Order: sequence, then C-alpha cells, then structure tokens
Amino acid sequence: MKYLVHCILRNRLAAPETRKNSVRLIASGTLAAAVTPVGNETAAPDTSQLLAYETVISALHASGTVIPLRYGCLIEDESQIGRLLDERRIEYEGLLDRLEGRVEIGLRVLWEARAEGHDIPAPATPGAAYLAAIRKRHDTAMGRNNMGLSNMDLNHVEQEWAGRLCAGLAGLYSEDRREARPAPPGCVVSLYFLVPKAAVLQFRGRLRRTVLGEGRRFLVSGPWPPYNFVMPEVQRRSGA
Repeated sequence: MKYLVHCILRNRLAAPETRKNSVRLIASGTLAAAVTPVGNETAAPDTSQLLAYETVISALHASGTVIPLRYGCLIEDESQIGRLLDERRIEYEGLLDRLEGRVEIGLRVLWEARAEGHDIPAPATPGAAYLAAIRKRHDTAMGRNNMGLSNMDLNHVEQEWAGRLCAGLAGLYSEDRREARPAPPGCVVSLYFLVPKAAVLQFRGRLRRTVLGEGRRFLVSGPWPPYNFVMPEVQRRSGA
C-alpha cells in the first residue's frame, strides 16, 4: 500500500483527528512521519484534497514542530518510510531543532517597476493568499508553475528595500526567504519570515506599520507551518 506523507515530526505527538480518521504516524526511533494511505490514482488533486492534506499538517503543527512536505511525496510501504527516517535522521533532527517553536509569516508587496511577465495581483485576503499558496506549492512540487511563470530573484533595488525592511524587524525573527513573480508593469515581491510563536503579534504589528508607511499595496499572511524554510531540499531528498 502506498502512503502520502504530510510531514515529519518528533515521535511524541498523537495523530490529529480527521473526518475519515485515516491519518497514521509511522515511527522509527526519535522520528515519525504523518501519512495517509492512498490508491494508485494519478489524477492531479483538486482544491478540496489539497486543503485536507494541509489541514493535517496544520493540526500537527499546532501542537508541535513539524517538517511540512508539499503534496505529492509518495512512499511505497511502511518499511520505506522507516528507511527514509533512518537515512535522514541527522538532517531531520537538525531541521526540527532549527524550526522549534517557530512559524512562518508571509508578506506580498506589489511593485510597479518591472515590465516583463503576466498579471498576478496579490490576493486580497489572507484566505485567498492561503489558497494561492497551496496551489503554488503543489504546482512547484509537480514541476509546473501557474500560467507558465517561474519565481525570479529580486533585483538590486528590491534587495536593498528588503534588506532595510528586514533590518527594522531584527530580533523578531530568525530567518527570511525572498522571491519575486512578474506582475506588469512590475512584480509581486514575496518575503517569508521564520518567527518565534511568542513574537507573532509583535512581528505582524511592526511589519504592517513598516509597509503601510511606504504606500504600497501589500498583504501579510500567517502564521503557517514553515513550508518555505524546508523546501525544496527536503522534498527532493524525500523522493517526491
């Protein structure tokens, strides 16, 4: 039987309650993987399936530290899950230590400076941002991008802006990630922050005040499980 892997976590958390009660924790030593059994279907998942998948991750993340995986990490059987946990034990335990007690906060800012690409407006609400993020994670994991577009590196002006913004948030987060996507006549710049749970309200407040003062359209979202701080390396090495 094949299993869809949701996340990797320490071997001390209970499986979350779900409508179908199909989530299992398969453990090996100090680590465990949260999985659900699946058939041999190959069709792309719909939005409801992606939401259900991420609901499991969110439920486990609410009670402890997890390494979330994008949808599509399939394992052939329980013994393969055990081998995966054993082979990557040092890496996974180190990553869990790094993520301990932290969540991801996202910022999307519309820039009106670039001339290439297609229009991808920033979602208007946190809920819309969440759905867009789910679809983006799945599309990236399956080797495609929405509307044929790929992420870009920030240019030097955007990097300088991001550096100033991050400097103003120093002490409230431990890591950040940065990317941009075309949105004529400019782009949407996305920043992701790894924030201690205890600092979330203070961080969000300072972040919003900082960006509000610049007069740009923006959206702050989260807290979420820390997807952008574990992939693509973990996803690739997990066999997805």
